[in-house]
Amino acid sequence: MKQRHFLRRWVGLGTGLAVALSANAANAQPKEYIIGAPVALTGTYAWVGVPSREGMDVAIAELNESGYLGTDKLKVIVEDTGSEKSQVVALINRFASRDKALMILGPSSSVEGIAAAPVANDLKIPMLSPTAVSDRINKAGPWSFRMPASPSAVSIEVCNYAVKKLGTKSVALVVARDNDGAVAQHDAALKCFKEHGVNVVFDDSVLAADSDFLALQSKMIGSKPQALFMALGGEQAGNFAVQARQNGIDAKVQFMGGPAMGAGQFLTIGGGAVEGTIYPADYFAGLAGNDNKRFVAAYEKRFNRQPDFGAALGYSAVKMAAAVIKSSGSDPTREQIRAALQSIKDQASIVGSGRFSFDQDRGGTYTPVILRVKNGKIVAAE
Repeated sequence: MKQRHFLRRWVGLGTGLAVALSANAANAQPKEYIIGAPVALTGTYAWVGVPSREGMDVAIAELNESGYLGTDKLKVIVEDTGSEKSQVVALINRFASRDKALMILGPSSSVEGIAAAPVANDLKIPMLSPTAVSDRINKAGPWSFRMPASPSAVSIEVCNYAVKKLGTKSVALVVARDNDGAVAQHDAALKCFKEHGVNVVFDDSVLAADSDFLALQSKMIGSKPQALFMALGGEQAGNFAVQARQNGIDAKVQFMGGPAMGAGQFLTIGGGAVEGTIYPADYFAGLAGNDNKRFVAAYEKRFNRQPDFGAALGYSAVKMAAAVIKSSGSDPTREQIRAALQSIKDQASIVGSGRFSFDQDRGGTYTPVILRVKNGKIVAAE
């Protein structure tokens, strides 16, 4: 009799427990994994910030609609930095403290990133910059990462191509002196050209916000270079090229520069003036592979144009953030996410030629592709 009573009590308890567990499961709310994204949507660096934000939007929609994180969702809080260092610093502090973000995706430029990286390291929040290129960002400490390949590495690629494939014998260089990433590209290209015995006939600088280049170009054109290397932002490089053609630079002068020339504004603003330009690319919309084809199709459907390198890097940064969050368990910490980022090696990617890693200093590494403007379109250089 006692045994039957005990069994009835046990069955009753089990049934009650099952009901409670079922109710808890039904009442459980999907989690939101919060990411802060300080992006230059206005100001000097909007030329790269806007497309990177668009790429982020495509990735967020893809991940949340596909159930990549199960019933949980990514919540990316995008705020405009205005291309200002002080605004970036304020946003990093807000994302880390008030919004309790797990990580930061941004900022857009090297100028902003150099200011932001020490703050992120002090706050111990992972910061992954999708588009800023300066080595000083990732070298600021163990919490800051940079997606684009080293400025020196990409400049050497285009320098070698210019010398070995095009037979360049003389070159002029111009650099945005207040952009650390552009300066690094310039310095590496200058060293490479000199090592190859190329005659550097002109070397000068502008500010990133400058738009009138008549005085500088008069001297540059007078030096009669065979090639022109522009370590400038995409919008500024397009404008510089147009003015150089208008001011009478020889039509045979070969234009070249850094990955910023992959920005949509370079081609839009430059038009026929940038025909034939070569540059090393972080991204090529014509890259083979289903992942890239899916991204291009989704981006074109949403924005009615092909994605540029900024869009691809923004998209890739969000996809990478989701992957490290997923690999860090159901309740990830910032430290777990930082460690997961650091461990990324030889990962399939739409960036560069298709494989991505972080080096020991948390900088992105991949093989860039050399592209050319041909008949108003971007194609792979022969």
